[in-house]
Amino acid sequence: AGGAVLAGFTGTPILCEPHEGRQLLDIIKGQHATAGDAGFVSSFHRRPPSMFPQTLPSGIPDAVLTPSLRRRFIRKVPLAGEALQRYDKKRAAGLPPPRLRRYCNLCVHFGSMHDGKSGCKERVLEDFEACAPKLHAIASEVAASPVKALVLVARSSGMAALIAFLRRLAEAGGGPARFGVATMDEIAAFNSPENLRGERYRVLVADSAQCSEGV
Repeated sequence: AGGAVLAGFTGTPILCEPHEGRQLLDIIKGQHATAGDAGFVSSFHRRPPSMFPQTLPSGIPDAVLTPSLRRRFIRKVPLAGEALQRYDKKRAAGLPPPRLRRYCNLCVHFGSMHDGKSGCKERVLEDFEACAPKLHAIASEVAASPVKALVLVARSSGMAALIAFLRRLAEAGGGPARFGVATMDEIAAFNSPENLRGERYRVLVADSAQCSEGV
């Protein structure tokens, strides 16, 4: 359209190959842009703390997550009871690693988290710490903290179970302790100025297979 101004904002102008940045810039400039790129690109050469989320725990550098760096802030939650028994059973059966990892989070298949016939949703939620110790640890920290949080967990690794348990905790809190649990359906409300401090939604739970830092 003539007389229009098109602006693009991205944190990842290059996904894989350097020429992708050129392609993106050419799309933004259009067919009748003046020669040269001067005035078409503005970027942050530094990251002002006031414009980016705070990195926690304190002292963790904003850098590539190397194995050494991960060891500094990963919290280990041991499996026990039913969760450990189910994991060992699946490992002994030769389950491939990608599928086996799902049982690190939840002692049942994620597809059985429903209220219908053969479902086990209520049983899992009633004994969540034993059935999903890692997810229980995450939910407990979210419930205990007054600040907004983002939790990325794969749908196949217990996302629905975590959402259901968080909502149960939120309802049980009542009063000032009560908090809202959002999914990607409520991302606009979660990120809105009216929810700056988590007034409506304190935590957003999203599928790690579909979402990343852009959330």
